[in-house]
Order: sequence, then structure tokens, then C-alpha cells
Amino acid sequence: MTTENLNAVFNFYETITPPPDYPTFVDGWKSLGSYVETLDHYLAAQLHRNVDEKGKFPFANFSTFTGSHERIITDFMHPDPELIKAVVKGHGMPGIQVNHPGGYEEIATLDGKPIIPDMPPRLDSLFILSAYRSKVSDTELSNSGDLETTWRQWAGINAVKEAALAGVSVGIAGLYKRFTPGEPYKAVTYVMRCELVGLKQDDKAGQEVVKIIRDLGAPEGLELVDSALYCLDADTISVAAKSK
Repeated sequence: MTTENLNAVFNFYETITPPPDYPTFVDGWKSLGSYVETLDHYLAAQLHRNVDEKGKFPFANFSTFTGSHERIITDFMHPDPELIKAVVKGHGMPGIQVNHPGGYEEIATLDGKPIIPDMPPRLDSLFILSAYRSKVSDTELSNSGDLETTWRQWAGINAVKEAALAGVSVGIAGLYKRFTPGEPYKAVTYVMRCELVGLKQDDKAGQEVVKIIRDLGAPEGLELVDSALYCLDADTISVAAKSK
């Protein structure tokens, strides 16, 4: 669905030790964001906060960029010295934090309309982020037939709708496939992002939805790394400097 000129980046943070120059992880993230906002191919970002403080990934970043796949891959594999400097300042030296970034294509959405680059804050919504990792090589997975056409079934969208839980309504939802190398970041292969509207921060109802998805597991060839409920905070919404 996305083109070579529009891409997403997801980064799942497994450990969030604050970098030396900042008191909290979020402060460091904002520092890195202040640099990224100046990049000519940057569009926007939202830092999703796991409502379960003990969840596998306390935070997950969702950002959008213009440019070819090659440019995003270069940012990952051969970053500019100034980008390296900003990452070290915002996240600390390698090993201080454990995170899993990757560049992704938005390959399908629930209503068939693109979600990126337009990412309204939707601070009253909750979001499910499900991360799937391939058990086979990227080449083998690309020849896996109907996997991507049946994503609503195996990612749990259909099951959530069929459950018709009181007060739960599915908003925008999309499937994203990694195009950057999986190593050295151990990036997941697919990300499913689904908005839950009408909950007004009702964690209990949202967790029931997460349980439905977790109980489904993953289709053949994939493993479900994690599925969790996230929210957005007003102070961790970022847009490009040129848009301010």
C-alpha cells in the first residue's frame, strides 16, 4: 500500500534504562526526537506507552518518513555521524538499552485507505501492537502465498469484531512488513497496529481484546513475539520541524 516514497519505522523498546545525560527514558527519546525532527525526510512520530508497566516492551515508537527503501536502509546500516551522535545522546551507548528497530511498508489497512503519513494523535484511543517474527528466511516468507491477504484473520481483527465486546470498537488498523535487514537489531517481521475507540482508557476491556489476539497465536511460519495494549501521551507526539 505504501510506495517507495513513504515508509514507517517501528522500534520496540525492551529495556529503557535512562541514558547518562537524562533522568528518564522519555527525556532521552525527546532529545533524539529533536534531532530527527530536523531531517528532511522525517514526517512524524508517536511514542506508544504500554499500559502494563511490566510488559515485554514498555514503549514502542511509530514514525514515518519519505524517501526510498534504500535511504531508510542506509539510515539503519550506515548512519550519518550526526545521527549516531544523537542516538548515543538520547539512548546511551550500545548495551544501555535493548531495542528492536526496523523499516516497514504499510502493506494493508482495515478500510483499504492509507494510514501513513497522516497519524492523528487520538489521545482518547488505546492501541494494540502485535509483533510477529518469521521462523524462516525473508526470501522463504516472501513466497508464502496467502499469508498477507489473510492478515485480518490471523492478526485477530476478525476475532475481535466477532467477539463484540461491550464498549469496544475497532478504529484504524494496519499491517506492516519489514524491508530493512533483520540483523543486528533482531527486528520483527510484521507489525499489526489496531486502534480501539470508545474505551476511554478502560484497560480491562482493552486487555480482553489483547487476550483474544494472544490466544490465536501466529500462523505457520511466524511466531507471536508480543501483543500488548498501548496508549499515547500528548508530550510524546512529534512532527517534523518544517511542519511546526
